[in-house]
Amino acid sequence: MSGIGFTFTSTHICVQLNFTSVGNLPYQTNEEAIGNHFSQAGHVTNVRIVYDRETGRMKGFGFCEFSDEAGAQNAVDTLNGADFNGRQLRTTEDAIGNYFSQAGNVTNVRIVYDRETGRTKGFGFCEFSDEAGAQNAVNTLNGSDFNGRSLRVNYANKN
Repeated sequence: MSGIGFTFTSTHICVQLNFTSVGNLPYQTNEEAIGNHFSQAGHVTNVRIVYDRETGRMKGFGFCEFSDEAGAQNAVDTLNGADFNGRQLRTTEDAIGNYFSQAGNVTNVRIVYDRETGRTKGFGFCEFSDEAGAQNAVNTLNGSDFNGRSLRVNYANKN
């Protein structure tokens, strides 16, 4: 297995994380339905579904932004694994894994959180099944946009 590290280059995400990534969305859903579902966790300010640039088809994941960090955390705590139109929702790590899967076969994603606050530190690790996937991620996803933030993608130290 080969691993890479990813970093959100905007420090905003380290200080306040008021959005959650949502995976395993039903392909027939829309932003309004997602917003209504997630409003049980907090005040939803924006919903964005990710579409394939070439085909225009929904990729099965997106982002739900809340007015504050508490709403986003509540969504992760209470809605992860919840049923939504017949599909089990997955939050954060799965959506990042979906994003990185365009580079290769992702075997594991780990976001690093502060032990005291529980907030993300703004970086994490993504493992691929082979070196080619990891190299492709470094070559194609470094500097790419993930939920409005530029990613810095490079190899993680093995120590």
